[in-house]
Amino acid sequence: GRGPARRRQGPSRAPGLARLARRARDPGLLPRSRGDREGAERIWIKEFPDGPERRLTQRSPAARTVEDKIAWAPSGKKIAYTLTIPDTPTRVVVFDLETGKETFINGPSGQTNEPSWSPDGRHLAVTVMNGKEQQIWITREDGSAWFQLTKVSGNHWNPIWSPAKKK
Repeated sequence: GRGPARRRQGPSRAPGLARLARRARDPGLLPRSRGDREGAERIWIKEFPDGPERRLTQRSPAARTVEDKIAWAPSGKKIAYTLTIPDTPTRVVVFDLETGKETFINGPSGQTNEPSWSPDGRHLAVTVMNGKEQQIWITREDGSAWFQLTKVSGNHWNPIWSPAKKK
């Protein structure tokens, strides 16, 4: 098998702001066939209550990439997400909503996935696939200074931080 089933992520609300992010198929790319579940899926941002919905990134609809696993920074000014491009390792991207800059978080080895912001917004916990195992690592928001959190054999994924000042 492929391991435990992963839950599909629904819309994600920015902390303290009237802003929502969701993942949806890019209307510029039609499925190859009726059963096609792959294809271009992008992150869309909606300002509430009456703002327009806009696509977060401007990747070509022809590129069969998937933007997924949305995590808002506590400030609401950045989004971390997983970018999957066919035939390349999956990796985490941090998108600055004020500047439009994307920072690609390249792990110490393997692919990075499932970002989770620290309560202070300075670090990310991510799942790193190395060989056949997944481990949880911590890095700065710019992808520097990696620290391996889990070191026991097996698969460890979906990191979640405890709230600030709690263990």
